[in-house]
Amino acid sequence: MKRVVIIGAGEIGSAIGRLLRGARVEFFDAQPGKVRGQRPLAKSVPSAEVVFFCIHSRFARQALFSAAPYLKRRTVVVSVSKGIEFQTRFTMDQLFTHLLGARQPFAMLCGPMLAEELDLKLPGGAVIGTKSDAAYRTLVQLLRGTSLKLERSKDVHGVALAGVLKNIYAIGLGVSSALKLGSNFSGWYIQASAAEMAGIIGALGGKPQTAYGPAGLGDFITTGLSPYSQNQQMGQDLVRRGTCAMTSEGCVSLPSLVKLLGARAKSFPILTAIRRTLEHHTDAKKIFIALAHGRA
Repeated sequence: MKRVVIIGAGEIGSAIGRLLRGARVEFFDAQPGKVRGQRPLAKSVPSAEVVFFCIHSRFARQALFSAAPYLKRRTVVVSVSKGIEFQTRFTMDQLFTHLLGARQPFAMLCGPMLAEELDLKLPGGAVIGTKSDAAYRTLVQLLRGTSLKLERSKDVHGVALAGVLKNIYAIGLGVSSALKLGSNFSGWYIQASAAEMAGIIGALGGKPQTAYGPAGLGDFITTGLSPYSQNQQMGQDLVRRGTCAMTSEGCVSLPSLVKLLGARAKSFPILTAIRRTLEHHTDAKKIFIALAHGRA
């Protein structure tokens, strides 16, 4: 049985831990009292063969600093976190590689895998974004027999970007749902968003086709249509209340993504519509009705 440490005992971390029946799983969470009998990372990480980071991207650097001194050279590090660090504008693959070095076996695990459905043993999908054959083999072995259908991508940066973009564009599906714009609009919005995601991934150094895989289109549809999704709920709240108190990954990542794109951001009308709604506080109904009629 492989020894696994999961940093972040929230919904997705807990669901992944329960999914791994053939492993010794130990949880760690920075929130005091959240994990019963929690051991310090200095005790748990040195013996771990795989360490999952299942935390909000805002806390990724702090968590890495805490765990990195105890990682073995061959320990596989997995980021389930999706986002862009505000200060550096690093995507999660860049942040992990920057702090751990290129020799540490590293993978992104992204795709349609809602925690609530994993707990119900419903099927899901994930892409293992890694350049490390050892990391890929380890994760396939660890996840064999679970409800996840697995794929591999060596476009790690593209996978990380897709994980960011699906959260941002899912907010728009929440808006369209609240406005009752209909299935025709949703169909158009999904295909047009996927095309924009591919363009953005290509512009920022990934492979455009990664946008159409599990980390991009697959997770975008799941996140945008599921009532479990915070990003989808955020879009609905923008219509119903005019504001939103939630801090979803999509909302947090949007300003950094726009800065990474620079002047190129204006080339993506749906991204611009979401930005005008979230950052400029323009009425969501006005913006998306215009988008639906081709006037955005």
